[in-house]
Amino acid sequence: MAINIQGEVSYVGCVLSLSERNEYHDSDFFAYVWDEAENRVSRIMYGTTRGYSASYAEVDATPEIIEKAKMWREEKVLAHAQEMENAKACIPDVGKQVIVVTKRGKNKGKSGVVTKRAANPFQHYNKNGYNKPESLFNQRVQIRTEEGEYFWVDLLNTRVVGYEDADLYASNSILKVAGFKAVAYSF
Repeated sequence: MAINIQGEVSYVGCVLSLSERNEYHDSDFFAYVWDEAENRVSRIMYGTTRGYSASYAEVDATPEIIEKAKMWREEKVLAHAQEMENAKACIPDVGKQVIVVTKRGKNKGKSGVVTKRAANPFQHYNKNGYNKPESLFNQRVQIRTEEGEYFWVDLLNTRVVGYEDADLYASNSILKVAGFKAVAYSF
């Protein structure tokens, strides 16, 4: 028997795992199920301690359903890993070619290679954790142009040149990480 909510049975052979979310006064009970209609894993709340609930669930997923869920999870983890690599690629860092995108100023439109990245010495840092020096909002980069000129500019006023062209998704390391994470994660 899969999920029984007030006598109505659903998701027979598709329940992958069960979980509970404990709140201050009450608890909610969830089942992770394979949803054939949407072709993905869904989280279904089947019970609560907020009021009367004659509901229960049992893990009863078939091997075919478990394999479908693993494939779906691996696709999701791979997509997330690719998004993270793309996000890392667009952050200006030492050795990357960048262009300055300020709207005005003497460095407008200049491009070059980032040679240093450091906390902004002109930024005020608070003790309460706001404006942390390691935050991207508080970083400056030193750029060396092809002519040999050096200048400093706020990190947020630069864009990495050509990161969209990089073949990030073909990287074997991304595929390996996605595979390991997909196996390690539970539903």
